[in-house]
Amino acid sequence: MLEAKIQSNPNPVHTKGIPTGDATQGLDTLILQSRLTRSAQRLLEAMGVRIEPVRWYKVTGPAVYRLACAQQRPALQWLPPEQAEMLMDELRREEDDLRTPEWALELLRRQRAGTLLDMDGGIEFGDHGIDAGLVLHDLLRHPGA
Repeated sequence: MLEAKIQSNPNPVHTKGIPTGDATQGLDTLILQSRLTRSAQRLLEAMGVRIEPVRWYKVTGPAVYRLACAQQRPALQWLPPEQAEMLMDELRREEDDLRTPEWALELLRRQRAGTLLDMDGGIEFGDHGIDAGLVLHDLLRHPGA
């Protein structure tokens, strides 16, 4: 059930690939700082995505973060116990926010039912894992705070 909710992404976010040192394509996109929730930040960082504030030179621009990763489709299959607990704390704080996606609410329901965490306290996201495109899609779908 959780795997289906994680994989069901009707409008995936596509980002323009950028050349990296090894000539592969990677994730490189900008997102308004007001849209990046703490839980999304934790997930993206666990996927290896760098989150850096953008500094504008000689122009005035919005407050944005640059999300970059050498992998073309960053994904997360397993979250270690300490990171899992921090993620669940952030999701509990964001639970009543209208921007909270259905898959995040499903994670909370599973955690409360005691079926989410492995024996070591980590979170298993299934064979395909949770994709950065899904996280970005949900962040971009709703207005910023």
